[in-house]
Amino acid sequence: MYLDFVAYPDLGPTIRAFKTRIKSPSSASLELTTIAPSIPFLSDDFVLCSLPFMPRKYLKDSIPRRTSTPLLTTLHSVTQYLSLGNPKTTIVSITNVTNEQVAALRISRQKLITDRAIRSGLITEWGENEWREHIFLLDWEAGLLAAGLLTRWSIVIRK
Repeated sequence: MYLDFVAYPDLGPTIRAFKTRIKSPSSASLELTTIAPSIPFLSDDFVLCSLPFMPRKYLKDSIPRRTSTPLLTTLHSVTQYLSLGNPKTTIVSITNVTNEQVAALRISRQKLITDRAIRSGLITEWGENEWREHIFLLDWEAGLLAAGLLTRWSIVIRK
């Protein structure tokens, strides 16, 4: 489950529902992005970190949209949600996967630029300016992650 697509007010209920869907004995994973704890709310750095999570007009309703949740939640709060209530789950591992996310964003960017069919399809669907904006925001997010302003986490849980 990717928590970046869950609205902040729905985070607790979504994690609780996710935990109940896990059949025992099995494992599942959650991924989330968080802002660096040293960045004050609504500071200049906070605003710069928010750009990849802003709504984009050209993304259709059928495509899941990222939310502001990464700007408002912490790794600690997510682990608290995972630790509360029944059914009991165990956190098996918490891994910083920021470098992997940077690599994935760069590969995605490269594919959107070099794959003629994908590029043409997106330009036809969104428009050239929107396609360029999407490429820019992929680069922007990769830069924020590489600079340590955002962190990508993977949490494996077991029931």
